[in-house]
Amino acid sequence: MPTFQITIRFGAGPKRYHTRSIKAADLREAARRALQEMSDEMADEGDLMEIRPAVDPDDRSYVGEEN
Repeated sequence: MPTFQITIRFGAGPKRYHTRSIKAADLREAARRALQEMSDEMADEGDLMEIRPAVDPDDRSYVGEEN
């Protein structure tokens, strides 16, 4: 099952960020679970939610690395 990274920007004054990883079958399920688990504060003051596949650091290539 893939892992998705969820980032929510919220806050009435200075913006704060909440980041969480969720295992889900697909993007739709990840979004549904993120909405169910969102706090009231984030729902009231949030202005941005990003959902993307989480990258495993061991699978990521870095600049200057040889293949």
